[in-house]
Amino acid sequence: MTEIRRRRNWVKTNVANAGGTFTVCFDDRPAQTPLGRRVELPTNRLAVIISREWENQTGVIDFKVMPFTQLAFGAIDCIASQQRETADRIGEYASCELLCHREAESSELQLRQNQAWEPILDWVAVKFNAPLLVGQGVMPISQPLQSLDNLRNCASRLEEFSLTPFTHMVTLTGSFVLGLAVIHNRLTPNQAWESSRIDEEWQAEKWGRDEQADEIAEV
Repeated sequence: MTEIRRRRNWVKTNVANAGGTFTVCFDDRPAQTPLGRRVELPTNRLAVIISREWENQTGVIDFKVMPFTQLAFGAIDCIASQQRETADRIGEYASCELLCHREAESSELQLRQNQAWEPILDWVAVKFNAPLLVGQGVMPISQPLQSLDNLRNCASRLEEFSLTPFTHMVTLTGSFVLGLAVIHNRLTPNQAWESSRIDEEWQAEKWGRDEQADEIAEV
């Protein structure tokens, strides 16, 4: 797997315990990342999921249908050596938190935003001692510095196999808080995604759907 296997050239895929970590093996050869690092995974469950992704491949390898493999490669080859930089970069999302910006006028959209977002902000305020201010419109909000520091510390404490999916969730939704809610099992990924798209769904209901935008969102 040094250059990433482009075609299936093994018979058996299995999981091996490697002294406290787990790895995927191809005909008993341990998997490697694109940069040639050994694939060492923190849990047997993750290793089994990745093993199944590889086992389902026939002929040319299609990484588009192997999300857990891609996340593992990213965690090992990229995030592990840049954890501090990644945590600092993703922490910037907290200062312009999506859930803190509401519709400027009282409306059905604002009601939906309040119902979906207030409980998550309340949870973050209590669990991480990070209360955030809410405003209307898109103008910047000066958030409490202690709250921002506490939220950034949450990211910096994540190890690479948690920081990697967290980073993806934050960048996809545009919300640091929704990313935290997923990584701490407060929301499922689907719930977080739906919550991040309240504005888009409301616009679609009011003005009609944009097929191209819907296709991009599905991807």
